[in-house]
Amino acid sequence: MTMNKGIIFTEGRGELNPVESSTERAFAGIADDDTGQMLRNAFTFLFEQEIPQLKALFLFQMSGGWKAALKSFAKSLNAESLHQNHLLIDFQDVPAHLVSKKENLAQQVEEYLEKGEIDAPIVDYFKASFLDVFFMVQKMEAWILSQPEVIEKCFGHLEYNRTKFEARKGKELALAASSIKDPDSVLNELLRYFEKPDKNGNFRKLKYEKGGKVRLAYEMLTKLSMKQLMTDFEDIRGLVDKIRQVNSI
Repeated sequence: MTMNKGIIFTEGRGELNPVESSTERAFAGIADDDTGQMLRNAFTFLFEQEIPQLKALFLFQMSGGWKAALKSFAKSLNAESLHQNHLLIDFQDVPAHLVSKKENLAQQVEEYLEKGEIDAPIVDYFKASFLDVFFMVQKMEAWILSQPEVIEKCFGHLEYNRTKFEARKGKELALAASSIKDPDSVLNELLRYFEKPDKNGNFRKLKYEKGGKVRLAYEMLTKLSMKQLMTDFEDIRGLVDKIRQVNSI
């Protein structure tokens, strides 16, 4: 009997901003249809560092924002998938009372029921699945800021003023990465110290925004140490331990 793969629902739209120009896409080196796969590959690569069998057991599903990911996770629950599927989302945009106690997320799921977007049994399945919900960090970019050496590892070959970059990095990362508000904005500020020539030879600053965000994130995420992330972020360690437990690894 073949066992169905579990699904780890997470955030990420996997699509380009429709207002982004073809020039911006070309500069970022991104094809129109590969951003979602890049995010899945990055997350898979990270978790495979600690769970080599991951591809045989789980797949990542990019599901939009946290509400959409929560709804997709809830709708996937049934007697067979209970404790096999997991939810991994950022918490910065989630109301504080939902973050402080994961059981409170059921309030959001009950709203979906009231709107007729899910069936009643799903609420009960969700209430039995709190231990399958994980907050990666306030925003995924905090993972990168927790190991800032990957920025230069990825982009140190480009033009940049190392002295100014190091000074700004020291200022921005004075706090622990998990305490930084809007880590995506902080990462953008740091990346703007690096310049890359376009096809005409004009140097342009890296920008962590729009479609280019996925390409840059992919490069940095795949250089991170999962073991260090598990040390720094409790829920990441919890998710890895849960996958090992469920699959007797």
